[in-house]
Amino acid sequence: MLPPLFNPEYVLALTDVTKLSVKNFDRLLTPDEVTYIYRQCGAFWEYDGNPDTPHVESLSGLHLDWFVNSHYVLSHTNLCQLFAQQAIRAMRQYDGSIAWALGSSTAASDFSKDVANALEARHDVFGVGADNAQIWKGPLIGRHEVICQFEELMTRATATNAVRAGLRAAHPYELTFAPFVFTIIHRSEIEEIEGSKVLSLVHYPSRCWKPEDCPPCKQGSKAILAKGANWQRLKKGYIGEPCKECGQFTVVRCGAAVKCLSCGATSGCS
Repeated sequence: MLPPLFNPEYVLALTDVTKLSVKNFDRLLTPDEVTYIYRQCGAFWEYDGNPDTPHVESLSGLHLDWFVNSHYVLSHTNLCQLFAQQAIRAMRQYDGSIAWALGSSTAASDFSKDVANALEARHDVFGVGADNAQIWKGPLIGRHEVICQFEELMTRATATNAVRAGLRAAHPYELTFAPFVFTIIHRSEIEEIEGSKVLSLVHYPSRCWKPEDCPPCKQGSKAILAKGANWQRLKKGYIGEPCKECGQFTVVRCGAAVKCLSCGATSGCS
């Protein structure tokens, strides 16, 4: 099951959520608060059991029956900055310097840039090659300059490892990585990557399968990547069904209460 709403009576409070800023919190968000913000922004999807409905194939090739799309949250620049500040709060037990704040392209590019801005660290964007390889085209990073990785979602650490592989391929010497990596949402049991501890704001249990073991596949459901137009295909009939007023696939639903994220139309609430 998807993580529950911690306060469902505020299901139509999206306007308030999207106006949140770093000024609203002088502490770490609780896991429930992170979940609430993500759900209010329509970032969750869950397979409905219908074999005619597609399910998700992750970048690692594993299949999932629920998914989180952080773009629906981090596209709000104020929320992106809020979560960047949250990342910095989460790593405060680290008292060393960070020269570079980096994230995978394209999912974590803007998020890691906001972290870099807050830390006054350096930042650059990776190119994306075949099989989602991360290609470093930025300036050479000094051997002793500490690199810290910031991601928005981690399931099998595929993107995190690809970032390290891309950096190493572009440098003729060993690089220095921080003793931790950060992700907003952690969906796996991975606790560290090459000795770097995984820090996160919220952890959800991961349900994923190899294609040959995937229950939705055995029911006849097709696996698709949760990006671009595919996201609207996945969301249709759950969260993101068409609004009766404007026709956009941006309806957030909780029981009988709905709100369109595009035009603001509401129904089913008292």
